[in-house]
Amino acid sequence: MGFFSKNRARNRRVSRDVVLNVKLSSDQVRSRRMNIAARVLMVLFCLAFAGFVFLRGGQWLTNRLMYENAAFTVRKVEVTTDGVMTHAEIRRFVILRPDQNLYALDLAAVKRDLEMLPWIRHAFVERVLPETLRIQVEEREPVAEIRRPVTTPRGELVTQRLLVDDSGFVMPALDGWIKHVNTSGNVDQVAFPQMMMNLTDVVDGRRLEVVGVTSAIELLKRFELSSMAGVVDILSIDITQPDELVVTTVQGTKVTFAIQGIDRQLLRWREIHDRLAASRVTAASINLTVANHIPVIPAELSRQPETPSRPKPVRPPRRRNV
Repeated sequence: MGFFSKNRARNRRVSRDVVLNVKLSSDQVRSRRMNIAARVLMVLFCLAFAGFVFLRGGQWLTNRLMYENAAFTVRKVEVTTDGVMTHAEIRRFVILRPDQNLYALDLAAVKRDLEMLPWIRHAFVERVLPETLRIQVEEREPVAEIRRPVTTPRGELVTQRLLVDDSGFVMPALDGWIKHVNTSGNVDQVAFPQMMMNLTDVVDGRRLEVVGVTSAIELLKRFELSSMAGVVDILSIDITQPDELVVTTVQGTKVTFAIQGIDRQLLRWREIHDRLAASRVTAASINLTVANHIPVIPAELSRQPETPSRPKPVRPPRRRNV
């Protein structure tokens, strides 16, 4: 017994008694970390819930005060235009519900729908609280017309009038553009210079992509600002010839222009016109592309038959506001 007791005492230093509880320390650290994570998650959850409540409450409040508020129902539509379209013609293309809310109305969609109409160049739409929708329209301004034969559903062949604006855009003719009530109360047909071209190149609601169109429009615009405006009236302009524009006046004179240097040619046309008028000579044709001599064929020397007198066209009505 003593032997075993001595051995047990001597080997006591190599025994595995627990001196430091390391497991207890690591459990405390893990517990603190779990508590911190739980608190963070709780804070995040509270913030998310508060944000959700704030968002939904804000949407509900916004709907009640703005988008569903009967005080902002559209009751008046103000339309202003710089052209000949009437209030009813423009208003017809603005689709509004009977109880349309002014805030709920998509102004960009209204603007887009109006600018898709061939007669409108730009449209401006705005809200005027509490109940007014204001629309301002900038119309296209015609400078020429194209006439082409079309067949009606009944099989009748009629002439369709299409108008061309200063950018070459083709649009159907409105009554306000082609009809004018004169001082006597009768309705006159408003005449624009007729553009002669290949009719297969003409597409409604599209810009003319034809050589010579830009030069022809520039010539018509320059003519209105020149000294020849009011002296003669342009009946038609032919753009079928390459690098040339052939103008026919109401007085029966054919004038050939080069597509370059239009202002200089208009001044030369006025000089030739004044000289012929002083000599009491009427020109059948004038070729302004020739620079070396006077490019005039008098009417009495022309082999062409005499052009019958044509009525002077009615000037288009001035632009107005609706």
